[in-house]
Amino acid sequence: ALLLRPSSKCFIFDIGNIQLLCFSHKCLIFKPEDKGTKNFINRLHQKFSGADSEEFKEFSMQKVLKLLKQDSNQELYQNFEHVILETALENVVSKFRRHFNIMKPALEMLLQQTE
Repeated sequence: ALLLRPSSKCFIFDIGNIQLLCFSHKCLIFKPEDKGTKNFINRLHQKFSGADSEEFKEFSMQKVLKLLKQDSNQELYQNFEHVILETALENVVSKFRRHFNIMKPALEMLLQQTE
């Protein structure tokens, strides 16, 4: 679900393994130990800084996101929350695309057998 909260100036994103609460100046990511969430955080880091995220593995999630916000170049990126939302949606679509590509050959074979 994507729930907008205009009165709080934030949105709640809960799709797949990504659960977050995003404001214009910070983003709280839930379940940071989850594999899918770690992939999402790595993509965020790449979006904001283009640097290798290996150097951030020892940092707490709060420190990583604080650094991501500091690294962001507002001239090159949309607003912080838009980048977060776009990256989360890219991550979810990528996951479903991988699942579809795995199932596609079996589905095509089933369709051929029914014809």
